[in-house]
Amino acid sequence: MVIVLINACNRKFDVPPANADPEIDATLSIMQLKARYSAIGDFQRIEDQQIISGVVIADDRSGNFYKQIIIQDETGNTGFAGC
Repeated sequence: MVIVLINACNRKFDVPPANADPEIDATLSIMQLKARYSAIGDFQRIEDQQIISGVVIADDRSGNFYKQIIIQDETGNTGFAGC
C-alpha cells in the first residue's frame, strides 16, 4: 500500500509552452486606426479585416477595467481601449 501511495504522489506534469510572439505582420497601426475613426461618440463597426500589433498594458485581470483591454504599440505613446 505504501509503495502505491509513493508512486501516486510522484507525478510529472507537462511544461506549458513558452509565450512566443506569432509571426504575423501588422497591417494597421493604432495611430492609423484612430485617424480613421476620429469622431467622438460616432461608433462604427470595422468591416474590413485588419491586424493590429500591440502589447497589453491593462485588462480586467488587473481589476481596474471591466471587460476592456488596453494595448499600446511600439511607439509607446498610443493606447487603445477595446471590449
